[in-house]
Amino acid sequence: MKRIGKILATGIACSMANDTIGKEIRKMEDEISSKSYSIALSVVPKEVMDFYLKYPQYTNTCGSVAFRYGTSTDKYATLTDSIPAVNGNRPYIDLHVSDYEWITNKKIEIKELEDKKLKLINQIQSTLLQLSTPKRIKEQFPEAYEYLEEESDTCTDIALPIEELQSLLATYK
Repeated sequence: MKRIGKILATGIACSMANDTIGKEIRKMEDEISSKSYSIALSVVPKEVMDFYLKYPQYTNTCGSVAFRYGTSTDKYATLTDSIPAVNGNRPYIDLHVSDYEWITNKKIEIKELEDKKLKLINQIQSTLLQLSTPKRIKEQFPEAYEYLEEESDTCTDIALPIEELQSLLATYK
C-alpha cells in the first residue's frame, strides 16, 4: 500500500490552496494591475503615447510603476501592459488620496489572503500526512483525493534504503 510522503502532501496542499485562495489573490492582483495601468495612462502625455503606439521599437518601456502619495513611495504595481518609460526607468506617479487608499487596502487584503493560504497549505499537508494512505484520503478527504491522482504522476518522494541511511548517520558519529 502506497503511503503519502511530505513532498506529495505539500504538492497536493499547494494545488488545493492555489485553486481556492490563490484564485482570489490573482483576481485582486489583476484588479490592482488594471487600475494602475489606467492611472499610468492618464499621466502619459498624449503625444508620447501616440509616438509609442506608432513607433514602439524606438521607445523604452516599463511594465511597472512606483506610486507616490505625500512622502511615501512604497506602492509599486505591475501593469497589465507596458507604457513608455521615463528616461529609461519606471515612472513615479503621484496618486490621488482615493487611489492610494484603494491600492493600500487591496494590498492589505492580499497579504491577509496570502497568510490564510499558507495556513491552509499547512493544515491540508498535516491532514494528508495524518491520513497517510490514498484509501483513507479517498474515504475521509475526497476533495484531496482528486488532487492526489494529478500530483502522484508529477511528484514522487525519494526514499533511500535503510542501509544507506544508517551508514550516512554512522559517518557523523
